[in-house]
Amino acid sequence: MRHSVTSNYSTTSNMRGGRKASSHGSTISKKSGRGFPSTEPTPSLLHTIQQYGASEDSYNNAAEVSQLRMSVRKMEDGQEQDEEEEGDEEDEEEDRFHVKRRKHPQSTPHLRSNKNLIKATSSDLRLYPSTNVRTSRSFNQKRLEDESDLRAAAHDSGDDVDSVQSIRTRKSLFQWLLWASESTRFQIYFFSIIHMVILLTITMTARFVIGQQIPSILIYNLIHAVTGFLGKISIAMGLRATQLISKEFTARNLIRRGKGVSLTSIAVPIPFLKLNADEGRTVRYIFIISLMILEANLWLLGIQMEWRETVSDLGQFACTPLQFSKPPTFRDDLGVFLQGSYELSRLYSFGLPLEDGVVGGMAAWPLYTPMTNFIITHPGIGFAVNSICGNLRPAPQQSNNHQTQFLLTDMTAWTSLFSVTIQVQLPAGSHDWAEYADSNILQDCMLRFMMGDADVGVSFISDGWGGIVPNALEHIRINGEGNLVGALWLEQLHSESTNDMYFGNVHDAFGKHTGKLDNLTRWVLEGVKHVLDNRTFAASSVSLTAFKSSKRTIYSDLLQWATLQDGRYHTNHTWKGLAAIVATTAQFVLLQHDKAPQTECMYSAMNGSGFIEAHPYVITLTTVTVVLCFVCELAQLFWWFLLSGGGEMNDRAARMLRNPRQMVYDLRKCGTELLETWANGVGNGPAAIARHYKQVFVRFGELRQTRSERKGMLVLGAPKDVLAVNDERPYY
Repeated sequence: MRHSVTSNYSTTSNMRGGRKASSHGSTISKKSGRGFPSTEPTPSLLHTIQQYGASEDSYNNAAEVSQLRMSVRKMEDGQEQDEEEEGDEEDEEEDRFHVKRRKHPQSTPHLRSNKNLIKATSSDLRLYPSTNVRTSRSFNQKRLEDESDLRAAAHDSGDDVDSVQSIRTRKSLFQWLLWASESTRFQIYFFSIIHMVILLTITMTARFVIGQQIPSILIYNLIHAVTGFLGKISIAMGLRATQLISKEFTARNLIRRGKGVSLTSIAVPIPFLKLNADEGRTVRYIFIISLMILEANLWLLGIQMEWRETVSDLGQFACTPLQFSKPPTFRDDLGVFLQGSYELSRLYSFGLPLEDGVVGGMAAWPLYTPMTNFIITHPGIGFAVNSICGNLRPAPQQSNNHQTQFLLTDMTAWTSLFSVTIQVQLPAGSHDWAEYADSNILQDCMLRFMMGDADVGVSFISDGWGGIVPNALEHIRINGEGNLVGALWLEQLHSESTNDMYFGNVHDAFGKHTGKLDNLTRWVLEGVKHVLDNRTFAASSVSLTAFKSSKRTIYSDLLQWATLQDGRYHTNHTWKGLAAIVATTAQFVLLQHDKAPQTECMYSAMNGSGFIEAHPYVITLTTVTVVLCFVCELAQLFWWFLLSGGGEMNDRAARMLRNPRQMVYDLRKCGTELLETWANGVGNGPAAIARHYKQVFVRFGELRQTRSERKGMLVLGAPKDVLAVNDERPYY
């Protein structure tokens, strides 16, 4: 039996490539003195074959497998150079052998029929060389050399590798874009999210950008243009999302309604909506109306938006702070000097108005001129004046000198505050009391004054010759240290910012008394006495306490803020004139500061920045309309998500609804029967056509005749000819 196995194998090997085995064996015997490995199966292999009851042909195959296994092991053990050359021939012969076996599978029927043999030789078949893998060491070396060459070539020409990767990336991107363009669900989410972002941007612009300071009017113009543009984009994105939702509902009805939908409902476009499904129709109409209202509000907002230029910081530059070490020098003609400084002055040159007085201050003197008009802000000294007048009566002694006289009748001085009582005599013909127009009148006024720490911003004006003079008090912030009120801010830019501000508010904001301004308070009181106490200047050759009353445009007047455009003193404005006199005197004292070490102050000016302003009702109306649009969009989106939610088949039906060619293609099987229902003599106008096809119902699904086939056909046809689609079934 063993001899038979050998004989049969020899015959079989000669038929299937035995020439290779014999030549190989002879070559090996000549060169190495070793014969070809035994072609007989090993005992373990024979035992396995006998165990499974294999036939004699199975032995032959087992021997063949054993021979191949031993050949592989020998060639992998490593041979000399002459063996490697013969190994190349063996590779070629083995390749031909396997090709022949693939071409003629019928030559080994016993290998296919005997399942027991397959189980027995499974471990040996793992070593069976395939058509794509060579087992010789020479081929392995060549493969390694080729791979190294390829790596080197790829390293040298990196552009080719990048080009392949770029092609793959573009292919993936194209596939994703194709899917996005076909997916109605993706487009609904995309346009809805874009529209919500637009609504959020409009809200942020209306609520947070308008009213804020921006650096340039160019940005204002950009915001103005973008706001108008967002309205147009909002209509486009919102309307597109609504159209897609309505179309998706129609596609869903075409697929899921067993009785179908009217042919007119999918063929006749509706204004704005194109396809108007029954689901969510009211919500869609409300949403479209809210879009139109929002556009109208944005038009109104654009008309109401205004630009107001404001001050912006320029940076920190050199200045001299206020410092006082010796008392100021008072001129003998201080009243005349102050009267002359009123000629071209405003109240803002000395302070800011309160409801019952004036607040003012000074911080530093500039050492740098960035432009002709600028502001310096620095910690300095603030003051407040309170004035109240009353007890108006005719003067007991009449005089014909037509002069205004002042008399200090009472005076009380504390550490940082003083109060004085002044009697004012107005000459006949200069006041507005018509009953005593030809008589002198008297009026009693009480003044209070106090000082404290504050951050003061004063504007200065410079000229081409290097001159710098104070212009006006722009703003003052009373720090409010040590009080329960907090800081107090007053500014010149808005007149309404000083409304409801009284001397008592400033008094509370100055906080605790520190004593460092006691000397300044006493010096201001001395200056007030120089100006208003006629007993102080009684011996002077020129009366400093008597001033001619006249129109401000012609003559200077110490009580000019009590003189109105008619050129007369108005007794209900006398308190303003006296408060301005005290404020001017206090500023005269503060300007006589000593030299101090140089420091840095914040410089600011009108440098192009400003505010965007609009009426509050326009902003509120725009916000309400945006909220309405947002709620309606969420409602229609949520409605669609609950009832439909999209899907592959819905996308396929929606593609038919937006593409007439696709609809004609889907009607190819059932369209003739549907379209031939037309009766002659009923007219062919648009209304007649719409009325007729409103009674024709169609459904999108699988053609009934293709249900038994492996792949179905999707068509648009009569409900009786169309079956429901199956998501698991393939379709053409």
